[in-house]
Amino acid sequence: MVGGGLLVLTLVVQPPLQMPLRGVSNIQLRALGAGLIAGFVQEGLKMSAVVKLYDKSPKYALHLGLGFGLGEWGLALLSTGVALTLGLTRITVMSGFLGSVERVSSILFHMASASLLAYFALRRRGLLGYLMLSLLHGAVDWMAAGLSLSSSLENQFLVGLAEALWLSTSVGFLILGLRGVLHGEAGGEG
Repeated sequence: MVGGGLLVLTLVVQPPLQMPLRGVSNIQLRALGAGLIAGFVQEGLKMSAVVKLYDKSPKYALHLGLGFGLGEWGLALLSTGVALTLGLTRITVMSGFLGSVERVSSILFHMASASLLAYFALRRRGLLGYLMLSLLHGAVDWMAAGLSLSSSLENQFLVGLAEALWLSTSVGFLILGLRGVLHGEAGGEG
């Protein structure tokens, strides 16, 4: 529930910060700016909740990330449904598959990043964790925005490769995050 609330707050905070980027003519520079803003805003909101609401618990942070990721999935589903209904887009089998992989990757990443933020905070390295995860999140969003803005989505191989990288990164970070949850519980956390 809190994760979904943070997503709503993200929708209020993030777009005004990204609005000035509309004037940037270089597509990759615009995508980089949008990605970094998204990474720092989303990971910052998650870090705030992890520290203030959940007392740095990796276990609860994992649930927070799940709520955030599922909220994003719901918004993507709603927006795609509206676009399809209005005839503004079409979805091929391949783009539907790649979109599904991206959504699953995103849910896993949000779960992992929230639990890793808690783990870093417990180890008194919260700022380091926040910076690392914000930059990683920004890099992934930069890649996605760059592909989207440059209309490279027709290149299915490139998109598939990007999605495979995103999925493997998300799974790797989720494994690290789960280790943090288990380690936190073993240390009396939870």
